[in-house]
Amino acid sequence: MLEHSISRSKGKDRVFTVLELFLCFFLTVSAKDTAFVEVVLFESSPNGDYTTYTTGLQGRFSRAGATISAEGEIVQ
Repeated sequence: MLEHSISRSKGKDRVFTVLELFLCFFLTVSAKDTAFVEVVLFESSPNGDYTTYTTGLQGRFSRAGATISAEGEIVQ
């Protein structure tokens, strides 16, 4: 009788663990937002004109830190 109750308890723990993992995964995925960044490079020519090259980047992030836009340089 004791063995039967122990095995039943382990089964409940496994179900709870699976539900817990599912909830953690769902909350992690739903907490992320998509960010779109467009990088514009300017290349000047000898006659004073310039050519622009644009590259679009996309990524997923979790909301944390500053939520304002920023401007800066990309260092390679």
